[in-house]
Amino acid sequence: MDPLAHTLLGAALARTRLGRDRPLAMPVLVLAANAPDLDVLAYVRGSDAALAFRRGLTHGPIGLALLPLLVTAVVWLLGRERDGDAGSAFARLLGLAYLAALTHPALDWLNTYGVRFLYPFDRRWFYGDTLFIVDPWVWLVLGAGVVLSQRIERGDWRSIAAWSALAAIAATLLLNATDSTAGKVAWLAGVGAVAAIKIAGRPRTDRARRLAATACVGGFALYLAITIGAAVASRGVVRDAIGEPLEKLLVGPLPMTLVRREVVAATATDIRYGRFRWLASPRFEWSGWSRPRPQPSPVLDAAMRDPSIQGFLGWARFPFVEIDEHPDFWEVHLMDARYTLTREARFGSVAVRVARQP
Repeated sequence: MDPLAHTLLGAALARTRLGRDRPLAMPVLVLAANAPDLDVLAYVRGSDAALAFRRGLTHGPIGLALLPLLVTAVVWLLGRERDGDAGSAFARLLGLAYLAALTHPALDWLNTYGVRFLYPFDRRWFYGDTLFIVDPWVWLVLGAGVVLSQRIERGDWRSIAAWSALAAIAATLLLNATDSTAGKVAWLAGVGAVAAIKIAGRPRTDRARRLAATACVGGFALYLAITIGAAVASRGVVRDAIGEPLEKLLVGPLPMTLVRREVVAATATDIRYGRFRWLASPRFEWSGWSRPRPQPSPVLDAAMRDPSIQGFLGWARFPFVEIDEHPDFWEVHLMDARYTLTREARFGSVAVRVARQP
């Protein structure tokens, strides 16, 4: 999931009873919830290196064992608050850090990018195919928990301005990223409702604010349960509709909408693309797009040995290939149908040149 989703989950958890009377709970939970994404530094070495390294070591057993300890130690050393029993206080914060860190790969598993839970002991990718990588409903529910649980004193314009700016940025991204008009209207109405409740001065007490945060975290868990169930059910409907053996199947989420999904299927011979709609009849239809599965050939074999695309090859789930012939070389385009059906895409597509032999 996106960094905002991880951040809001950590912050919302800090506003429940988990963070009560623990001044350092908020930074520990927020930082630990984001810590596995330290692997984003792999982009320094290029996008292919990032595909090879991301959602691996820091999301697997070694990273999840060490990162919470590191986060807790840093926050503890920099924090000014100290409890009477320092050992017990540190242990409680460490427990919160492990909880927050574990939510990170769990959320990442829910989208189509996948996560390597067992890396480096096992390099397999695991996919939940449930939520789009940026889910505004997650922002809304968890953001509501954070906003409603925050005490805003009279004249505290900095907090009001910060939350207003965040809502404006999220709304702008949302409006530009999806074609679901009903979803946009519902989401903006939700933001307006949260703002109205806060402007009215509610919740009024610390206990009520904690209950609001807890209710929103519970609503988030319910949303996950519903979407996971819907994802499993949609895969069953699509498999029954296709009615032929499949080697791989993706019935993946689309931005904002909960009633439409995209379908990518790999048979023994080809990759196909289709659409699934809960409210249509028939619910599943092929789009007419298909490509043959990559077959061994001297040109393709040479391209796949190129060191500059090894990360892509290990990450690609539904690869297909297009080869252009030129006087002095072949240009081999490799794409992953999860993210693109054309070679022009900035993500999910790579190209390699293979020189002709004299």
